[in-house]
Amino acid sequence: MKIAFIAIKGIDVIGGIETYTVELGKRLVQAGHQVIVYCIKSPAHRVPFSHEGILFYPLPTLHHKYLEKITLVFLASLHQFSIPKLDVVHYHAVGPSIFSFIPRLFGRYTVFQSHGHEWERSSWNGMARLFFRLAETATFLFVNDASAVSKNLKHYYEHKYQKQVTYIPSGITPRSPQRLQQNLHYGVQPQGYFLYVGRLSREKRIEDLIQAYQRIPNCPLKLVIVGKERPEDKAYVNELKQLSQTNAHIIFTGAAYGDALIEWYSNAFTYVLPSAIEGLPITLLEAMSFSRCCIASDIPANAEALAGKGLIYPQGDIGALQQQLEYVIKHPDFVRNTGDTLLQHAHDHYTWASITEKFSRFYQKKAYIQTASKSAPEV
Repeated sequence: MKIAFIAIKGIDVIGGIETYTVELGKRLVQAGHQVIVYCIKSPAHRVPFSHEGILFYPLPTLHHKYLEKITLVFLASLHQFSIPKLDVVHYHAVGPSIFSFIPRLFGRYTVFQSHGHEWERSSWNGMARLFFRLAETATFLFVNDASAVSKNLKHYYEHKYQKQVTYIPSGITPRSPQRLQQNLHYGVQPQGYFLYVGRLSREKRIEDLIQAYQRIPNCPLKLVIVGKERPEDKAYVNELKQLSQTNAHIIFTGAAYGDALIEWYSNAFTYVLPSAIEGLPITLLEAMSFSRCCIASDIPANAEALAGKGLIYPQGDIGALQQQLEYVIKHPDFVRNTGDTLLQHAHDHYTWASITEKFSRFYQKKAYIQTASKSAPEV
């Protein structure tokens, strides 16, 4: 099949949807499909190029917080008509998917994949959140089919729109742990720190983790916060650094990729995710895949990922989070056993091989629908 993904910011941009698209796309190519991905034109990528067997089409856009992605998706929705014999047009995320009506009205098989409720995110103003709600409704009116990365999202959409939604989760790539080497200059030791990995944005509730950590008397572990902020998150990050400025054991590393990120996961004592909002968090799945004990807020996405095999606490309850941090410090055997359990759980449910197979079956619905349509009696 020939499949077009609409759209990501670029292969040099680290983000949940970007990672998901490339990881899925290259495996679909390996399975014999043709994959096209639309992305933003940049100085490094001005013309169509191939990466991991995927054909990327860079398009211009308006570089503005509210207009960048929506402009890209609109142009991609038009450009996809220039690709002959396209079998599936696959839209990522609520908001951009509002343009799914363009290929759908002209007879192209169109699907939508939800990665979470964009209208919940604190980074958007009131008008933007209203737009995302309207885009969600419009999307379900037009697309042929839909999928969601969590069971919670699937149930939400099916209840609200009375349409079937296929559950296909986020995935992880199993990788070998690495010894602590290039990150030693931060003054950390193996098993000597709590770890957070992710975007530094307000809905992640990193301040809860910092405050819970600071309440622990004579904590023997450091707190490592790995990630970067978007331009609109700078005020929030300044708040976090001001909150932790008197504690030299709280370390902000900035973004980490490749081996450096693997080192952080591999040597953490426990991974902590205090988010208020998630779709299905890839960072949590990645921590599980490195056999890390995990503590997370009890929002549905986190609880679903951990499946009762990690530690959760009421979201926003700093005292409860402090108790969980103190518990794992006092019970290292529990930490090791929980890490082993979560590793097996991640490999059983969240590998890209199984997700690719599920998407291949999901796309095959196109053939069934067309066959049923042709065989239906005329009236």
